[in-house]
Amino acid sequence: MSPSARTPLLIVGGGLLIGLAVGLIVLFGLPPAKGAQGAVIGDPGTPQVIAPAPVVGAPAPDFHLQDTAGNYHTI
Repeated sequence: MSPSARTPLLIVGGGLLIGLAVGLIVLFGLPPAKGAQGAVIGDPGTPQVIAPAPVVGAPAPDFHLQDTAGNYHTI
């Protein structure tokens, strides 16, 4: 096989390897950096309050939201 005939095979093979590497990074993510820590919410010494789970069929709490025009909408 001549060198000019192998060039397309090398390009396709290289593209497949790069695609495989990118796919694995997307699937499994990048490894965490050394010294990376998760976000700390609140003070570590204070107890965290956990909200109760919603009950099926119970009424939802009243709330209102503001849209981008500044108008409030109550649901």
